[in-house]
Amino acid sequence: MAKTANERDPVNAPDISRLTKIGTPWPEENTAPVHFILYAEEDFEFDQLERWIATSRPEASAAAISRMRVQSDAEDAATLTPVEKFIEAPRNHLIVPLGIVWTTKDGEDGTALKFRDFLFSDKLAPSKRRNKEKVLATDPARCVLIAGEAATKQFLVERFEQKFVSDRNDNAFVEFVARQAVLTVEREQRRVPGAGVKLPRFVVPAIMARRDFQTQLKELAQETGKSLDAVEAHARDCLKEIAPSPNRFYVTLMAKIMRGLCGFGYENKIVTDETRLREIRSMVRNNPTALMFTHKSHVDGAALIAQTSQSNFPLVHMIGGINMAFAGMGTIAKKSGAIFIRRSFQDDPIYKACLRQYISYLLEKRFPVAWALEGTRSRIGKLMPPRYGILKYVTEAAEKNGIDNLHLVPVSIYYDLIPDIGSYKDEQRGATKRKESLAWFIGYVAGMRKPLGRIFMAFGRPVIAQLPPANDQSDTTGDGAAGDAATIRLQKLAFEAAVNSNEVTPLSASGVLALTMISAAPQALTEEEIIQDLEALRGWARQRNIPMTDDFDDAGTHKLRDVASAMIKVGVLERHETGLEPLFGIARDQQFTVSYYRNTVVHHFVTAAIAELALAKAAEAAPGQVASQFWDETLALRDLFKFEFFYAPSEQFRDEVSNELAHHDANWEAQLTGGGVNAEKLLETISPLFAHGALKPYIEGYSVMAEALMRLRPGDDSDEKTLVAACLKLGKAAVLRRQITGEEAIAKQIFSHAYLLAEHRGLVGEDARDMTGRRVAFAREMNELQRRLRLIEAINARRRAIGGLGVQGVVEEDGSVQVLGRG
Repeated sequence: MAKTANERDPVNAPDISRLTKIGTPWPEENTAPVHFILYAEEDFEFDQLERWIATSRPEASAAAISRMRVQSDAEDAATLTPVEKFIEAPRNHLIVPLGIVWTTKDGEDGTALKFRDFLFSDKLAPSKRRNKEKVLATDPARCVLIAGEAATKQFLVERFEQKFVSDRNDNAFVEFVARQAVLTVEREQRRVPGAGVKLPRFVVPAIMARRDFQTQLKELAQETGKSLDAVEAHARDCLKEIAPSPNRFYVTLMAKIMRGLCGFGYENKIVTDETRLREIRSMVRNNPTALMFTHKSHVDGAALIAQTSQSNFPLVHMIGGINMAFAGMGTIAKKSGAIFIRRSFQDDPIYKACLRQYISYLLEKRFPVAWALEGTRSRIGKLMPPRYGILKYVTEAAEKNGIDNLHLVPVSIYYDLIPDIGSYKDEQRGATKRKESLAWFIGYVAGMRKPLGRIFMAFGRPVIAQLPPANDQSDTTGDGAAGDAATIRLQKLAFEAAVNSNEVTPLSASGVLALTMISAAPQALTEEEIIQDLEALRGWARQRNIPMTDDFDDAGTHKLRDVASAMIKVGVLERHETGLEPLFGIARDQQFTVSYYRNTVVHHFVTAAIAELALAKAAEAAPGQVASQFWDETLALRDLFKFEFFYAPSEQFRDEVSNELAHHDANWEAQLTGGGVNAEKLLETISPLFAHGALKPYIEGYSVMAEALMRLRPGDDSDEKTLVAACLKLGKAAVLRRQITGEEAIAKQIFSHAYLLAEHRGLVGEDARDMTGRRVAFAREMNELQRRLRLIEAINARRRAIGGLGVQGVVEEDGSVQVLGRG
């Protein structure tokens, strides 16, 4: 026979009065019978809770009591024993959950602990009985007794019947009560310093018991022709595969590993707006939330985990592909909240239903989910078009389960330098992407041991995904008009999130320095010329209230020099000492790398660059048609680059172009009525000029695609893979023949987007003969854009020869330039 609590260890029984307590196990109304539910995985904790009940019972209490113990089993289900008296009890009986939390030493949150503490130290919550006895003897405050909020059995029955169904053995309600007891205790535990973050518990049994999910499984059984038992068994297996089982140790360990990973090459502190961070944390705690981060590097997820864990966010569940669940880190990630989903599951409707239900469960419980907005890493630096896959499942989960007010928060993560670019360049030239593995991960981390500067993180305005109207019958399959409406709604959400992400991505020192160097290439620059150019860019940005990182916005230049030195150390830029003064240029075979850093900030310059190219076109227009030619070309260029950049709606975009030119001449539009020469004069006064520095690789890459299309003969394959492969070869030849100037244009991603444009314009298909005229027109359009780009580049070179990027001038009738002064 098992010993009672006081019989087990009467000599070493701790003094309960010395332990920290939250609440009292005895409710104020102590006449009704009380069922105490003791949440205790081990006998040691069960003993302490029984002593607490016995020692704290009010003298006047005549309430009948019973004790039930709740534990979690191998299936992560909560079991309650004994249950007979509870099942038969009247509904006015009180249920009081009790539990114990062991805190870390001195209430540390885990991120401050050293790695050896996880293996050898007693700073963490003790796990073995002898360690618990030692802690109770030396530091009893670390053992906290907790009484959760009491509830009547009637109240619990009503809650259960609202959402759940009884299973065939009529145990569903008992399991529900057990889960609620654990969750109630754990909710109180999180108020204790050092007790750890909220963790999802008993997920699989909770989802399997939901009324709506049971209904869905019955429908799937009918659709698939399988028995309900078989469908339920498969659903249970899918949920176990999808749902991680995080525990406190691994969550804390993962946060520590991620902070360590970020610190290999970067400064320890992630740069972010602390006020904004607290606002987002509050939003996450009070709303169903998805964090969609920009994906530049493998460090992105590590940075988000490190920052949110240090800032006491609820546990963020990172969603990723199953390819990232490689041996070692995959196991730790799964046990710390990562969700690894199959690459393809379109032929498994049960898996899809389980994924939706699990995401819905997380959103309901206020656990944020996170994934890369672009789906995969950007190989050329700029924000890529959003992928809709995970967003589709998250919004579907919200809609199908009545979760309104879903907050989609774009998170912009950016860096001074990143360690991935070498592999990006190879992949963009056609090399095969290396498969993720433990060996790959170790090599990746080793490659971070160099000065990489800082990590920056900014949170954009949330996009609120409201439920569709009650009369909206749209489904999410994409079939027919209803599916089209759902797809359009999804695209709008993703587009708005991308725009908001770009909005908060600031001009960084590495980005603007890259823009300056690539705009001047192949010319090398003196330090004075670089500083002049950067000062002109900073003044331009301040006029337009564009956000900047402190190393660029700083009034001095020492921080800019630090970034330049770091770029020289990693071999991106090089310093030449052979002349009268040091010169700085792009290092050999590093044009793609410099282009990458330029692309991280290029979205800030696209509107101005389009305006410049449109002015160059309008300068050649017939009298009376200059203004209309300018606006036609502006919108044509907006459409040309629609697969590269994100714009405001058309009318708002026109306003942005108008406001941009008004910074240079308040009466610019009236000036265009005077003829093409005024458009040319306006172009000459614009400073800085951006078209050649911002848009050249896209125009040159598209021109290569135009040549590839012209070379197609009837019967030739014109699919994306074939044409992109052809463009890689043609691009290398075009550089050697000086038909294009930059190797940065030879990139699979640019060619893929050029193919999307060709497909959109009807330039690819089975019968090439019907497309010859359109292909010729496209080739001429690209040649014309290259010519105008060279014109703007020549203006910039002439201006630099006079004295720097900030010099302004006006073209006189004889073609000479009158210098007006520095901008």
